[in-house]
Amino acid sequence: MKEPLRHTKESIECYCKKIGLDTKLVQGAGGNVSWKDQDTLWIKASGEWLAEASKKDIFLPIDLKHLKDSIKKSDFDVIPKVLSKTKLRPSIETLFHAVMPHRVVLHLHPIVPLSYLVRKDCFQMIEKKINPSLHWSLIKYEKPGSLLAQEISKEMIRNPKTDILFLQNHGIIIGGKNINEIDIIFKGLISDLNEDNHQNFSLNNKVENLLLESNIELISVDIPKIHNLVFNNFLYENLKKNWALYPDHVVFLGHKAHCYDSLEILMEKKVPLAELIFIKNRGVFTTSKMSLAKLVQLKCYYDVITRQGEEIELNLLSEN
Repeated sequence: MKEPLRHTKESIECYCKKIGLDTKLVQGAGGNVSWKDQDTLWIKASGEWLAEASKKDIFLPIDLKHLKDSIKKSDFDVIPKVLSKTKLRPSIETLFHAVMPHRVVLHLHPIVPLSYLVRKDCFQMIEKKINPSLHWSLIKYEKPGSLLAQEISKEMIRNPKTDILFLQNHGIIIGGKNINEIDIIFKGLISDLNEDNHQNFSLNNKVENLLLESNIELISVDIPKIHNLVFNNFLYENLKKNWALYPDHVVFLGHKAHCYDSLEILMEKKVPLAELIFIKNRGVFTTSKMSLAKLVQLKCYYDVITRQGEEIELNLLSEN
């Protein structure tokens, strides 16, 4: 029996609030949830936070028939039509939600799967660990938007029974009849892929702000464990060579880490300082107060990179 629309909306809002408060599952405005009601696709608006689903109206009604007609014509540059008057904008990932045949679709960037998806051997590792009865596919990295939607469309034509998509260097997509079915699949995936390889680091001293000679104050990032990125050689080397691992990280924190091997080297630089600065054996600093959206992305990077070992090869996003 088909779940009533009202119950679908209420159950999804409740679920979004629950997972949206867990930074291991959702980082700020990242991720998305959608459901279909006949010719309408309801999807979280761009820039909205899943955690606020029960506080404000974050879902937009989109003309689903218009999207499906465009997909049939291989028009993946179609602009979604919003069926209400609002200042909110559709997500850049709206199209792949329309491509998925499932009534409800969940797309997230959870730490545990993401820690595999940034590795060069991610397919082999995932295949070894997850339940063999699951219908899943791996999508090689494509830029979010029309290119990614096109690849997902091709995969769904090849394997129409697919319920789970692992997106290389990006995240996961799960489709189901309702949010409860998706939750069961999601919890199973996290359980299958979770491994006791998270490296723990601890600092004994609090990192204080730094006042430079030019009276510029560098503000210590107020997440104690983040400073391990510059006090541990393995993590510091990863900062320099393995930074651009997934889209949201680059969008919010830039295409490279601004690393300095000493405070003296930083002082010698005559260029304007970046917002986020890493100084070896001194700390992680900002030149202005960082937004919460950027802080959660920094924490996400830390959680992903501390799950990697020295023998693991990571797959970086290209300059393009």
